[in-house]
Amino acid sequence: MVADKLIMNPLELLQQNELFGELDFTFINNIAKNAHYHHATKGELLFIEGEPGDSFYLIADGRVRLFKSAGNDRETTIKTALPGEIIGEVILFESGVYPVSAQAVTDSKLLFLHRSEFMGFLEDSAFRNAFLAVLMRKQRYLAERIKVLSSLDVEERFLLYLSKLPAENDAIKITENKSVIAGEIGTIPETFSRMIKKMKQRSVLEWKGDLVKIDKNYMDSVLEEILIS
Repeated sequence: MVADKLIMNPLELLQQNELFGELDFTFINNIAKNAHYHHATKGELLFIEGEPGDSFYLIADGRVRLFKSAGNDRETTIKTALPGEIIGEVILFESGVYPVSAQAVTDSKLLFLHRSEFMGFLEDSAFRNAFLAVLMRKQRYLAERIKVLSSLDVEERFLLYLSKLPAENDAIKITENKSVIAGEIGTIPETFSRMIKKMKQRSVLEWKGDLVKIDKNYMDSVLEEILIS
């Protein structure tokens, strides 16, 4: 792994993070002295599901997709991590292997800490307690996300994805390309394209450029059924 040029004062980056920001300044400063930088190119795998974990990452810039293998060469995207988020930290408390894979969606700049270096900091009870609390919240989120993805079909997952985007004048602006969206909802681009075509044929969706118009009554009925189930 090649360290990148300094992209931000590591102390500043750690202080802005929700996990480290409330810790004692001296403690954060000690962590910053042990931090390293890495510039990941688009498409680069940072770690792979099931492999021994030796580092965890704090995203300074860019986006990183976390995904799991779903059989038959399929992948289920758990989430796309954004700047300020930590990924891979479960190796500090679990079996020492990565439970998911991580791939840079864009060129990304990351701060990373080696597991062996970080374990010593966990001897501080204040930090250990704070870190465990955040870890448990994140694990609950991932478990709920996996449950949703495994129980809904592709169209339902797409409508759920759209429901979280801002709408204006009955249109939803799409900022990602279709391949990225397919990954976000846990399918492949070919399946996603077929699904979009069928929705257009049923006149429940229009997609022109970066704007999507969806039949609101249809979308509301599907989302209501998802929430009830």
